[in-house]
Amino acid sequence: KHQITKSISFLTRPNFIAIISKKIGNQAEVVISEHSLVSKQYSKTNMQSIIVKYLIRMLYPLADNLIAVSKGVKEDLTNNFKIKKNIKVVYNFIDVEDIEEKSNDKCEFDFSSFTFITIGRLDEGKNHRLIINSMKDFPNAQLIIIGESPLGDDKLKQQLKEQINFLNLESRVFLLGYQKNPYKYLKSSDCFVFASNYESFGISIIEA
Repeated sequence: KHQITKSISFLTRPNFIAIISKKIGNQAEVVISEHSLVSKQYSKTNMQSIIVKYLIRMLYPLADNLIAVSKGVKEDLTNNFKIKKNIKVVYNFIDVEDIEEKSNDKCEFDFSSFTFITIGRLDEGKNHRLIINSMKDFPNAQLIIIGESPLGDDKLKQQLKEQINFLNLESRVFLLGYQKNPYKYLKSSDCFVFASNYESFGISIIEA
């Protein structure tokens, strides 16, 4: 209908859809981009992980072009999924001027204490539990956590709140959820911390 000539998709399951569409009539050149270390992300032995890894092996080679967001992702696809297709590495980028401009916005938060900050969605892979636990060793510091649960799943968020309460850290650890402008918090904080179990390309680190 729209005479589209190129289809560009990001993330594993949208990549599947894009490739399958090519098999049922999509005439566009299909370019898929993988942003995760999928062998780590789907390392469990449950049915979902088994199916996803099988589909990666079967479908990814059928794309016209395959982009990895880092050399590590490329090696993961090549070594662990035996994808022999030429994989191009295209790094994530950041807009430095935009970050610098937004970081100057006024931030309504008390930074009088030494402030650690971490940014990342609330899921197990980001390992926020480790950072929260470590705050026991820094009695004069506070921690800001910016990020929201994926797909509205608040189970982990509630567990993190319970952990904070159990450790009596309510006055020093703050779950701020999604923030449209995290850079103003970054600029006023003293130290960025990151505890991910795995990363394909830690864009939060580069932004910080």
